[in-house]
Amino acid sequence: MGDALRREASSPLRSLARRTGLLGAYFRLIEVRRVLSYPPPPPRAPDGRPLPTRLAMMRIGGVSDWRFFYERGRTAAETLVAAARAAGARPDAWMQVLDWGCGCGRIARHMPQLTPARIIGRDIDAYTVGWSARHLEGDFKVCGRAPPLDLEAAGIDFAYGFSVLTHLTGPMQARWLEELARVLRPGALAALTYHDLDHPAVPAVTLRGEEAGVFVTEWALEGSNLTAAFQDAASIRRAAAPWFELASDIHRSDTPFDQAIAVLRRRSGPDSARPSDPVEETPDG
Repeated sequence: MGDALRREASSPLRSLARRTGLLGAYFRLIEVRRVLSYPPPPPRAPDGRPLPTRLAMMRIGGVSDWRFFYERGRTAAETLVAAARAAGARPDAWMQVLDWGCGCGRIARHMPQLTPARIIGRDIDAYTVGWSARHLEGDFKVCGRAPPLDLEAAGIDFAYGFSVLTHLTGPMQARWLEELARVLRPGALAALTYHDLDHPAVPAVTLRGEEAGVFVTEWALEGSNLTAAFQDAASIRRAAAPWFELASDIHRSDTPFDQAIAVLRRRSGPDSARPSDPVEETPDG
């Protein structure tokens, strides 16, 4: 979630960077500087595949420790698939799985051991998703910060988003939930992790405003580790209600990565969806 990075970005220089419209660029420079405190990764991970660069790992997780990157990805993949299976899914029958916010493949690299499905990865960060496209099997491409995705309707059997809602404001979350509903087949599941309101980081961060039950730390560079969102399952259920039912909510104390999981089931009946409210895009700076 990048807590250390956000603390560094809270220095007196932050106010200057904000006033000059350079907060996003300032945060990216902090990431580059922190990368140098980690040793380079070995050429190959335990699975025999290449490991991403230190900067790619930093941009998706706030740390450049390759062991943490590899093990967190493995346990996250196993946990998300287990959550879907507990909600009635059959991973062995999936044909296409969407990794929403795939980054440099932290989770996607482990999915072939859990399902025969083709992995489709989409992410807003061209640097990290480009690494996945070059080194992992599947379909990995850049997407916009806002929908739509370049995918046909009702073609995805399972979608997961690991620490994506955690970096989006409430209105943007609603738009993406509508888009996930469009690409998922009726009855399919989406497993989305989120920071709940009793997360241990809440007392240490300044939460700015409330949008339908979603509290955020920062508006600049939405979609990155600079922006953190905290919410409860009720806010997700309300935003998803036109298209999904909440199949299960797994408390963060029952996951190995200190985030809760909302498992949503795509409604099978006629759509009652209303168009998403327009979201005003904010510049990275």
